[in-house]
Amino acid sequence: MKKLAITAVATLSLVTGAMAQSTVAIDNNLASGYFTANGGGAANAYSGTYGLEVWALGGTTVPANLTGITPKTGYAQPLYANFATDGLTLIQTYVNQTLAGGIITAANLPGGGIVTVPSTVSPTAGSPLVLGLAIWNNNAATFTAGAGIANALLGVNVFVNGSGAPNNSPPAPPLDLSGTGASVPGMASDTVMMPTVPEPGIFALGGLGAAALLIFRRRK
Repeated sequence: MKKLAITAVATLSLVTGAMAQSTVAIDNNLASGYFTANGGGAANAYSGTYGLEVWALGGTTVPANLTGITPKTGYAQPLYANFATDGLTLIQTYVNQTLAGGIITAANLPGGGIVTVPSTVSPTAGSPLVLGLAIWNNNAATFTAGAGIANALLGVNVFVNGSGAPNNSPPAPPLDLSGTGASVPGMASDTVMMPTVPEPGIFALGGLGAAALLIFRRRK
């Protein structure tokens, strides 16, 4: 009898955990924002190979260290580093995908682009999320690895988005990156900028130039 009670409790815990999960569709077809290379506007919409990390935090409050990420800040590895330190959890990584005209279509991604958010991130099914996107233009396995490849284009953005509750009756469909149907703003009107990563040699030259100026000043 005792074993049966323990089993019942464990089963209930599993069901409760499953019911608390939320879903998001990685699709910005309905959003006015898109991914661009080295500048905004339709003329700079990016097409080609890309990888994408999706990070999430439950709630509608963007951590202070991440509020500086706006569509126009573009590539910023220091801000990307704050994803983890400010409580976001990596929930999905897509590698070696193909982007057309700055638009990600969920149907073209593995699993139909539907990401299930762990209950540890979103305890209440269908609740709003703070999403962090990190995109790169090569076939590297991670954003950080992609930054080390020549001619890399990198972009990050953080915004609040709704989610669906697949275990509700009837189930709520996963919301895409536009946040359509949610009471919180999503990616709409946000363009994720993907500027070129400066070559290491540029930093080296800059350092040499600064050193030369200091020497010249001392001699004068």
